[in-house]
Amino acid sequence: MLSARESEFEGDPQILFQEFQEDRKKEREMMESLNLVDKENAKKSLSAAISFRGSSSDMCPTFERVERQFKNQVSKWEKDPMTGQISKHFAIKTFMRPSGQAPSLPSDVRPPQILSKTLNYIIEKLLPKLPDSQSFIWDRTRSIRQDFTFQNNYSGIESIDCHEKICRIHILSLHVMAGAHDPDYQQQQEVEQFNNSLQTLTHMYDDVRSRGGVCPNEPEFRAYELISKIDDTELDRNLQKLPEQIISSPILQRSLMLRGMILQGIGSLNLYTQFFKAVLDGRTPFLLACLSEIHFNEVRYNALRLMSRALHSKSKMPDAGLLASDLGFDTIEDCLNTCKLYQLPVEIDGSNVPHVEVTSLKTGMKKSQAQPYTSQINNIGHGNSYQQIVDSGVPNYALNLKEQKGMEEVARESFSSGKQGSQAISDILSGVSVRISQPAVSSFVLPQKLPLPQQRRIVKTSVQTAKPTFPLPQPATLTPLVVIPPKPQELPPPTPPLPPPPPPPPEKLVDLPGFQDAAEVFVDETVKHLIAKITPQLVQRAMNHADQLKQGKRKNIIDRFSQELYRAFMREQIYLAALKVRSEAFRDRRLKLDAIRRIKKTAKRCIGATITKRAKLDEILSFQNNIIPLLVPTLPPHRVSPVPKSFPYIPKDKTGPIDIAELMPDTERGMKMLAILRDPNDVTTKWIQGKLNLGKSGEADWRNGAATLHINTLSDDLKPNHDFVHTDFILLQVGSTDEDVKAGLDLADKLTADAKLLAKVVEYLQVYNRGHHTTVLVLHFDRAAVDYASVVDFLKLGDHSRGSDVTVELVDLSKLYEFQYSAMRKKLATSLSDMLKQTAVEPIVIPKPNTELLGNPRKRRKLDSSRLAYIKSQLSETGKTIFKVRLKRSRTSQPSISLLSTGSPPTGNFCFSPKEKTVSELNNLADSILNDL
Repeated sequence: MLSARESEFEGDPQILFQEFQEDRKKEREMMESLNLVDKENAKKSLSAAISFRGSSSDMCPTFERVERQFKNQVSKWEKDPMTGQISKHFAIKTFMRPSGQAPSLPSDVRPPQILSKTLNYIIEKLLPKLPDSQSFIWDRTRSIRQDFTFQNNYSGIESIDCHEKICRIHILSLHVMAGAHDPDYQQQQEVEQFNNSLQTLTHMYDDVRSRGGVCPNEPEFRAYELISKIDDTELDRNLQKLPEQIISSPILQRSLMLRGMILQGIGSLNLYTQFFKAVLDGRTPFLLACLSEIHFNEVRYNALRLMSRALHSKSKMPDAGLLASDLGFDTIEDCLNTCKLYQLPVEIDGSNVPHVEVTSLKTGMKKSQAQPYTSQINNIGHGNSYQQIVDSGVPNYALNLKEQKGMEEVARESFSSGKQGSQAISDILSGVSVRISQPAVSSFVLPQKLPLPQQRRIVKTSVQTAKPTFPLPQPATLTPLVVIPPKPQELPPPTPPLPPPPPPPPEKLVDLPGFQDAAEVFVDETVKHLIAKITPQLVQRAMNHADQLKQGKRKNIIDRFSQELYRAFMREQIYLAALKVRSEAFRDRRLKLDAIRRIKKTAKRCIGATITKRAKLDEILSFQNNIIPLLVPTLPPHRVSPVPKSFPYIPKDKTGPIDIAELMPDTERGMKMLAILRDPNDVTTKWIQGKLNLGKSGEADWRNGAATLHINTLSDDLKPNHDFVHTDFILLQVGSTDEDVKAGLDLADKLTADAKLLAKVVEYLQVYNRGHHTTVLVLHFDRAAVDYASVVDFLKLGDHSRGSDVTVELVDLSKLYEFQYSAMRKKLATSLSDMLKQTAVEPIVIPKPNTELLGNPRKRRKLDSSRLAYIKSQLSETGKTIFKVRLKRSRTSQPSISLLSTGSPPTGNFCFSPKEKTVSELNNLADSILNDL
C-alpha cells in the first residue's frame, strides 16, 4: 500500500513524508498490541523473546526511500538515470545504528531471499565500478548483515551464502583500494568490517557442524581468518578442534605456511624472500594473496631490520634491484621510496646501479605508511572479473543437517510471547495430547522435525486464539495449536479402610488380558514412528537431488546462452574492427593519392616556371653577348682568386645603424636618396638596409634641423619618370650575391652587367633629372680578390662625362666578409658624409687603384699613354665605322624591364644609333678626353 502511494504521489516530498509518519505510528501500535514487535525501552527475558521476521519486498523499504528523498540523503548510485530521483529499482537500505532508535518494524527489515537478491545486485551492478563505489558498497553490505541479525541471527543457507560473498568483497576492496590512492579511504575500517563478517560466519559454521551439517566453503574462510587475525594466538588452539578434512585442505595448509612466515617471535625463521615468492608464485589463491598484501609493510620492515643486524657496515651493500625482487616490490622506485621512508642512504656505483645501506636502519616501523599495492597479484586472478571472483566457491545448495531442532525449541520459537504461549509450552511438555501440523518449508528457517504420532484419545473441546483483522507478515511458524485442558474427575466419598488382601500370585505378562491388543498397538506405533522418521530423510534427499538437477540444468542453460552471447559479441566487435581497418586503409590510400597528385601538380608548375626562367635568362644572356663592345676588360687569372660556391655563415652585426642625421649638412631644403639594391634576402643587402635603418616598407626619413632626407628603395615596378625625378643621391649595390655564386655566374659577367646597370641609371638621371645634380655612390661587395683598378675598368667609370650632372663615387666594402663590421660601418659613414656634404658638381676621372672616391680632384689619375694611344687609334675614320661603343634605348618608348631583375622578359625596343650620329658622339667623347689631359 505504501509503495503504491509513493508511485502515484507527485507533490512535495515533505507532505508524503508526514503522511507516512502518521501511518507508521498506527502500524507500530498495532504490531505492539499483537506482540509482533517489542515495545520501546521494554524489559523482557530471553525466554520471552519474539521470533522476528522481515516483510519488506524491496531492496530499500518504502518509508526509508521517502524519508531519504525528503532529507536529500540519496547517493548517486541510487538515482534513476532517466528522472534523477531515487528509485525502488536502484535504492538500497542504509546502515543505521540501533542505539537510540525504536525497534524496527517488519516492513523495515528485508527477509533472507530479498537480502540475497540485494547482494547479487550489488555484485553485478556496483562491484565492477570499484574504486568509485567502495564507500557505497561498504555501507550497504553492513546493512545486509544487520537485517540478518534483526531476524534472530538467522543462519540459513541464504545467510551463509551472503556472509561469504561479503567477506570476499571486503578482501577484494582491500587490494583494489590500495592502488586507487583515495585519501578518504581507511584500510582499518575495511579490515574491521571484514573481521566482523568473518566472525559471524564462523559462528554459523560452528552451529551447522554441531547439528551434523557440512559447509563446503568453510576451509576457505578458516584460511582467511588465520591471515587476518595474525596476532590472535587463540586461533591455533581453536584450529585443533576442526575436522580433519578442513585442516588438511590445500588452502588452509597454504594459509598456515604464510602465517608461519609472517609471525615474529622466538624461533621465527624470517623467510621473507620465500614469503613473497609463495604469495606471488601463482599457487596461492587470488583472494588469499590480496589478504596477505596487508602484511607486506610489516614483513618488509622486519626483513630490513634483520639485514641491518646481520650485515657488516663495511661490507658491500645489497643491490636495490635484488632487494626489490626479494621483497616483492613491483619496481626499483617503490623499493627506493620505502628506503627513503626509513631514512636509508642510497649510493650509486660506477655502473649506475643503486645500493642501499640497510645497516643504517635506526627507526621503528612506520604505522602511517600507506597500504602497499602490488600489481603482480593481478596476474594470479587470470583475468577474472570482480563478479566471478566474489561468486567463486562451492554453492551452498544444502547443509545436510543430520539433527533438527527439538520440539521444545520449536514450541519456544512459536509460543514464546504471551500467557497463552507459556501455557501451551507447559501443556506440551507435560504430555497433554495435541495435534501439531507440519509447517511448510520456507527459506526463512531450516526444515523442522516431523510431529510426533498422535495419541488416540483426543477431546474435541479446544481453545483457539483469535486472528487479527488486518494482513500481517507471514513468517514461517508452526500452525496454531489446539490445547486440550484436562477434564476434572469427581472423587467418591471416602470409605473406611479394609484389611489388606493377601498378595496375589505373580502373573506372567503374556497372561494378562489385552496383551495381544497392547502388543499390536505397540507394533503399529513403532512402525509409524520409524516411517515418520525415515520418510522425511528420503523426501529431503529426493528434494536435494531435484534441486541439484534443477540448478545444474539452469547453469548449463546460462553457460550456453553466455557462450552464444560472447561469440555474437566477439563477431560484432571483429566485424566493426575490420570495417574500421578497411576505412582507415581506404582513407590513407586516398590521402596518399591526393598528396601525389598535388606533388605532381606542384612539380609541373615548378618545372614550367624553371623552363620559363631559363628561357628568359638565355634570351638576356644572348642579348648581352650581342651588345658587349669590343673593348671589354678581362680579369687576368693571377689577379682573381677563385670564388667560393657558397657564402659562409656571417655572424650578426651588432654595431647598429648609422646616424645619418649627424652626417647631414646644415641646409634648409629637403633631400631625396634612392637605394638600388639587389636581392632583399642577400646578406650584403640586409647589411645595407640595417645601416640605413630601412624598415619593411623600404623607406626611412632623417631630419637635422630644417634639413630632411627621404630614403626609399627602387622596386621592380620601374617608373623612371617618377623614381629618378628630383633625386639628390643614389646608392647602387654591385658585385656578386649569394644567388649569383650558387648559380655559378662569373665575376666578370656580373661586373659587366653592373656596368650596364650604372650606365642605364646615369642615362635616366640625364633624361629625367636634367639640371639637378645627383651623386651616385657605388657600393661594391665581393669575396673574390679583385684589385680596385679592375673593378673600375669593368664598371667603365671613366665613360661618364665630367661635365654632366651626375657624380659617380666607388666604395669597396668587400671586407664585410672578414667580419670587420666596425671598420666597414665607419667607411660607409664617411662615404655617406662626403656624399651628403658635396655642394658642387665634381668632374669624373678614373682614380688610382688605391683610391676610393673618383669625384675628388686630388685623387684622380691620368690615363696611361698606351690607353690614350689606343683610344686615338680607335677614333680614326676606319675605326669609327666598325667600333660600336654605345647602346641606348629608343627615346620614344618607355622602358619596361627592371634594372635589378635579370628574369624580366626583354621588350625588344633596343636599337643602335645611325652611323653619322655615332661618329659625331665619338668625336665629342674624344674631345672631352683630350681636354681632361
